[in-house]
Amino acid sequence: MDAPARAGHSSGGMFLLSVPAPEGRLAGAALVSSAPHAGRRRPFADRAAAHPLPALDEAAAAHAREPDDATPR
Repeated sequence: MDAPARAGHSSGGMFLLSVPAPEGRLAGAALVSSAPHAGRRRPFADRAAAHPLPALDEAAAAHAREPDDATPR
């Protein structure tokens, strides 16, 4: 596979967020019911701010303009 996608549930999602991003080698990631442990909120927020998800703001804006199944939720 040239660019696989990964999915992580619960702590598996947190694991996906904790490993270095495989730049250009991962098509996407899906996190299901994943949230940082209360003791990890600040480090998680710092990492999320330092490594924003590409195009997240654009996807959210597209869904806000036209909230249907064709736009991401």
